[in-house]
Amino acid sequence: MKQHLIMTITLLLSSTAFGGDWKFRAREHYEIHDVTESAQSTEFRGFSNTINFWHEKPFDEAIGFAFGPLLGNAKNDGASLPSLGDEIQLFSLGFEYKKFVHQGFFLRTAASWMSLRTDGLIKTSNGLGLYGGFGYEFQIGSVGLALESAWRYSDLQNNIVVTT
Repeated sequence: MKQHLIMTITLLLSSTAFGGDWKFRAREHYEIHDVTESAQSTEFRGFSNTINFWHEKPFDEAIGFAFGPLLGNAKNDGASLPSLGDEIQLFSLGFEYKKFVHQGFFLRTAASWMSLRTDGLIKTSNGLGLYGGFGYEFQIGSVGLALESAWRYSDLQNNIVVTT
């Protein structure tokens, strides 16, 4: 948590050095994680967020970095597995691409390094993740609001797969 906060502050302070159309964007979302560990599976739910730092052409396309969550965790929604515990955080750091395809409708894709942190016996499990989403963005005044549905697949150490 502390490392993510330091990274965010550093990026915010250094963003003026990049100039141009590089911008920070924040997304809040509700996630449902299906975590499978050695053929046993359980579900976690909770609010999370993603911070983007990318080159953006509004309502056309954006490409750049994504990381998250800055805050947020997910709680077990059923029988817990001792290896995972009752609460997880799924961190990501990677590259995202967002393309508008028709009058506010967009597609988003990403590839990320993932880190699952648990309060169970397996404290940390790292790996790679892929993300795909689609949505609709519109403006309210000078603020863009997007409704999006997405899927993430994370293949991690310790024989863990997370679908979100």
